[in-house]
Amino acid sequence: ISFGVEVLFEALKEKNKFVNKTITELYVIPIDLFEKSFNIVRDFRKNNIKVDFDLLKRGVSKNLAYASDYGIPFVAFVGSEELKLKKVKLKNMKTREEKLVSVKESVKIIKNYLKEN
Repeated sequence: ISFGVEVLFEALKEKNKFVNKTITELYVIPIDLFEKSFNIVRDFRKNNIKVDFDLLKRGVSKNLAYASDYGIPFVAFVGSEELKLKKVKLKNMKTREEKLVSVKESVKIIKNYLKEN
């Protein structure tokens, strides 16, 4: 008897032993500022946050769906207003709460969340 990978994955998911499909902790969504987002991604990586970002320049809703589908716990929006303020809009994908915070504050929030979960 053989089982497909998808069947096994679904069984593990049901038992709550395998929730995330990725090790990514933060997904950065650049809003018309693709190149300028590299610095923010670098700053998160320097702080040992496993971060990925949209290379395909998709829309916000597609990116949120991607993060949700892969079980990525946080998303950071980077737009012109956020850059002016030297902040990101951090969204907890589980609670849907959004906060305008600095990279440093985001790192603390993400690390605290990961310790608790």
